[in-house]
Amino acid sequence: MKFLKKIGKFLLGLAVVAAVIVAAVFYFTGDAVKVVQNQLKALRNSDVTAAYTYTSKDFRAATTEKQFETFVKANPILTTNKSASFPSREIFAGLNTTSTLDGELKAQDDSTTAITYQMIKEDGSWMILSMEVAQADTVTTDTPASSDLTETFSETGFAYTLKYPESWIPAIPQAGQALFSPSDEISAPTVNIRTYAYDDAGTLFTDLRDYISSSASYGEVKFTGEKTYTHTAKNGTQLKGKEVTITYDYDSIPMTERMIVIPGVVSGESYAWEYFASTQEYAGGKSAADAMLESWSI
Repeated sequence: MKFLKKIGKFLLGLAVVAAVIVAAVFYFTGDAVKVVQNQLKALRNSDVTAAYTYTSKDFRAATTEKQFETFVKANPILTTNKSASFPSREIFAGLNTTSTLDGELKAQDDSTTAITYQMIKEDGSWMILSMEVAQADTVTTDTPASSDLTETFSETGFAYTLKYPESWIPAIPQAGQALFSPSDEISAPTVNIRTYAYDDAGTLFTDLRDYISSSASYGEVKFTGEKTYTHTAKNGTQLKGKEVTITYDYDSIPMTERMIVIPGVVSGESYAWEYFASTQEYAGGKSAADAMLESWSI
């Protein structure tokens, strides 16, 4: 009986510690939630200009107010919801303090829509770095004109070509892998394309997801927005696979990644396309990465 009492006290102690941790996270993200709630209040009042002022410098550098307005119109729940709650919150303290807020918007009929905000501290204040509404596109810039992609990658041993900006330097670290980035810094926007000897892209997707989840290099990993992705090959074949957004810490740097896995045209080959950067720099390079993906000819 004494042993059971000790176990009970130990479990109670763990519960208290867990409660304290949760309370601390909610305390330190309280101001971030206030910023989001203020933005949503402005949107309910049809004041897009005011809502735009709650976004970060990187957000505004990558997304004009007009593009933001287009995104809002494409997601009417942002203006018609009657309330918003954010029960799931994470905070990352490193080179830049960032936070992830997962919540839901409640419609007038009480139905709910999931929404995720990435937040960043700027001059001591929380600002919106990115926002994603379930079953909608993340806010991004328009794809740059094809003239911005002045270089072409077409190397022996690769069953594809693609265009890329002059400032994004290509590298081939190993057979079947091509990297493109404007800098060799870990945090810099980077496109990484790898060829795998997999017949089934679904199996490759699962294996990569399991590897990332279990790898000590990635710290705490979170997967969001998993959905079907289709890429059209140059012969017209529809290459159907999956994509997912991943957030994690790498060398204490909060990172965001878009991973796409599709089958190849040739039997026995599948591809993993990754665009990743520090959470702070992700939005700034995404339009170039999207244009490169659009130009990817398999």
